[in-house]
Amino acid sequence: MKAYVINLDRRPDRLERFRELADRLGFDFERIPAVDGNAPELRERAAGLRPGWSGPRVGPYVLACFESHREAWRRLLDSGEPHALILEDDLVLAEDFGDLVNETVPGGSWLPPDCDILRLETWNILTHIDRRPHGRVHGRGIHRLRGGMLGTAACIVTARAARFLLRETQDIRDPVDQVLFNRASPLFPRLVTYQMVPAPAIQGHLAPPEATGRWAQSTLHEARAQDGALPVRPRGVRASGMWRKAMLVKSRLKGLAMGTRYMDVPFG
Repeated sequence: MKAYVINLDRRPDRLERFRELADRLGFDFERIPAVDGNAPELRERAAGLRPGWSGPRVGPYVLACFESHREAWRRLLDSGEPHALILEDDLVLAEDFGDLVNETVPGGSWLPPDCDILRLETWNILTHIDRRPHGRVHGRGIHRLRGGMLGTAACIVTARAARFLLRETQDIRDPVDQVLFNRASPLFPRLVTYQMVPAPAIQGHLAPPEATGRWAQSTLHEARAQDGALPVRPRGVRASGMWRKAMLVKSRLKGLAMGTRYMDVPFG
């Protein structure tokens, strides 16, 4: 499977670390130079954007991240491949990750036939997935994602989805992960998204400290803080333990009604 890794020119340390990781795990990748939010033209463009449906106005760094993924989608279409793995350079990967990248099925693909996007990462947050997997590969289940999720650091994207997304995201006003994986997004119900369980990838800033180094600090998380685009923490009653427990029970009951599991997708 073709693999792309998004990497900023000013982060050669991350590229070197990722090359060593990919060599050890046994897979190849093609680098995509990330769009840099420090570029004056990005700052000027972001200043003129209106707020989107997800909340605060998109700043230059969030805009740059989105444009980097759009470039990856273009690269996929130019390749003529039916799908590709799109990665960000701050990942911790499971030891069998290379086997997943290199897995082949005679006469076809191990992806579900209706799949648009398969998420390979977890963000350690609760979400709804189908109880039964729609397929398995190397002992990992492929479950339909029914709830919201964060992160676009490790996804298999089909050419069909890439073509659709390039057409529908020309007017960027929200972060890329919100557009793809927030249930409130206008595009979420128009995409068939799956989640691999356990997830074989996790961003460095979410991984155990012993698995990472200085490279793991999230550039985009820092950028979102500068842009004022981080999620607002709940206050008052919503911040209380009782409220959180009540919402957890409500979500689990909703999962039973929907026939889904409400769970934190593990990494491993």
